[in-house]
Amino acid sequence: MGSAIGSPHYRSPEQAHGEHDSLGPATDVYSLGATLYTVLTNRKPVEGETLEEIFEKVHFGNRRTAREQNPRIDISLSAVCERAMALEQHTETLELMRTHLGRDHPNTLTSMNNLAD
Repeated sequence: MGSAIGSPHYRSPEQAHGEHDSLGPATDVYSLGATLYTVLTNRKPVEGETLEEIFEKVHFGNRRTAREQNPRIDISLSAVCERAMALEQHTETLELMRTHLGRDHPNTLTSMNNLAD
C-alpha cells in the first residue's frame, strides 16, 4: 500500500487507502461524481475535522446525498452523484455517465460529450 493521493474530500476509496494499483477510470468517475456533488450543493461530498475522519467516511460511504443537502436538486442529478460515488458501483464507465447525463439533461450537460474524447 502506498501513500494517499488527491484532494482528501474528493478521493475515491482506493485513493484514500493508497491503493495505487487499483487506480483507473473508476477513480476518475468517483472524482467526477464528487465534483458534480460540490457544483450542485456548494459543499464538499465528505466533510470531517481530520484526514482520518474524512478517509473513514470515504471508506464507508458515509455522506448525505446531494438531494438531502438541498431538496431542490434534480433527483436524477443527485442519483448520478450517488452512482458515481457508490462503494460497489463507482466502477461505472464514463460512457455510461455521459449517456445518462446526456439523456436526462441534454441542454445543460452537452459538454459531457467532449470528455475523454
